[in-house]
Amino acid sequence: MERYEDWTTFCKVDNATTIDYITSLAAGLTELGQFPKRELDHLKMVLSNQSSDWTSQGKSIISQLIEEENTALKGLMLRYGNTNFALNHMRFNARSLLQNLTHELGDWASQILKKTELVFNRSLFVWNEQRVERRDLFSQALYSLASQIHQTLMDVEKAALDLKTMRPSTLLDLSEEIEKSDSLIAAQIGFEGLDHLRHFSEAEFHALKKISNSLQILNSTAAAIVNQIIPNCVPTSKLSDASIYLELLTAEIERFANLMFPSTRSALVWEMRRSAICFSIHKMTLLISDLSKTLEIAIAPVDIVKLETILSLDSERRIAMELFCEGVKLSDAEAGAKKLIEYCLKHEIHPDQIIDAELKKIHPNLSPKTLQVLRSISSPSVTQTPGGPEIKKQISQKSTIIKNTIKDFGKNRIANVVTCLAVSSFVSLLFLASTSCGLKTGIKSNIEELRPPLPPLKPIPKVVDPSQETPHSQDKTESSKKSEEMQNVTK
Repeated sequence: MERYEDWTTFCKVDNATTIDYITSLAAGLTELGQFPKRELDHLKMVLSNQSSDWTSQGKSIISQLIEEENTALKGLMLRYGNTNFALNHMRFNARSLLQNLTHELGDWASQILKKTELVFNRSLFVWNEQRVERRDLFSQALYSLASQIHQTLMDVEKAALDLKTMRPSTLLDLSEEIEKSDSLIAAQIGFEGLDHLRHFSEAEFHALKKISNSLQILNSTAAAIVNQIIPNCVPTSKLSDASIYLELLTAEIERFANLMFPSTRSALVWEMRRSAICFSIHKMTLLISDLSKTLEIAIAPVDIVKLETILSLDSERRIAMELFCEGVKLSDAEAGAKKLIEYCLKHEIHPDQIIDAELKKIHPNLSPKTLQVLRSISSPSVTQTPGGPEIKKQISQKSTIIKNTIKDFGKNRIANVVTCLAVSSFVSLLFLASTSCGLKTGIKSNIEELRPPLPPLKPIPKVVDPSQETPHSQDKTESSKKSEEMQNVTK
């Protein structure tokens, strides 16, 4: 449980992403001449001196800056509005969280499909209270779970796509200058343009609802399947652990579904709600990761050849239907089938041991044909599975489709990251060409770090002929080399 309530670890990652968000945003506006440089420098100084202490105490960077009435943060909120600033912040920080969630879902689906191949010809006995309801294919149950995991992955990815744009400034803009600036900044800090539905957009609300609804369906499906898998597998503590994870996941999904956006303009309330939403996504990802790893070990089918298992309710209904088709009254057909099954269970004999002469003593409507049908469908051989070859063919084909989709999804995700970086660089080059000044937001790294980004580096001077170098140009060249070394170290 402590793993899922570890706020400190989450806070470390969340604050690092938040620092990237606010410093990149402020730096971009500064380069456009739309934010005071002194405030950007002061913000960096505050973060450099205090962010580590705030994080170690489990405090949100934004909450602390709000309490200290930091002017730079107030300036950012003035430009975008408290609501849009908070929603952009949520979109920015949720990006990596949702990517981690889809990654775990993809791994889980792949792992279940591998298990499907290992239990392809095994039967799964589905229990209803104290009686076996029916006999299914084990692989069919696992495929159903993998299919639902895959659907949830697609739903989460679609929701994430709806959050990849940035909400624009709330300042009155009649000349489109602010709009153009926001477009440049959005591309620079990793957004895919602006949200053109602007302030009336409810993209965040619909995206989170889509995620919670899909996870609820997945969780209920997984719980139902796991409950049926347990009596068909070798008893282990891992099966119990899987049930516990499902209960914890149920509770967290319910909590996540009830985290509505506040109606207030209070920046502090918005930050508290944003943190709660992101933390919940983080917890659900951890639970899904542990659940999938546990099931991978726990699913170990065991052969079940007990008489009460083989003579399941679906076989009883099959006999009743045979009698009904022979012209027996429906109520009599159901009574005859029930009597035949009860006779076998009471005397602990297989249908093969019953002779035709006994049938009329059991029930007057029973016939040798119905006994032969029962014998054929109650064979203890585990190779006889319901559905026949066709259902196995369908499972195999559909499993391959899901595998390929997950594989393509992973490739597309990498391609999207590369494309996003390329677009960002291209926009920056265009901006450089038109203004002779780029949007410098500091050096970025994939390594989690709580320090704020380094100050913008000075442009590297042009290379000059050594014979024409002056002492000052030599100093600039050395400074340029140091800057390049700093870049390499940071990367």
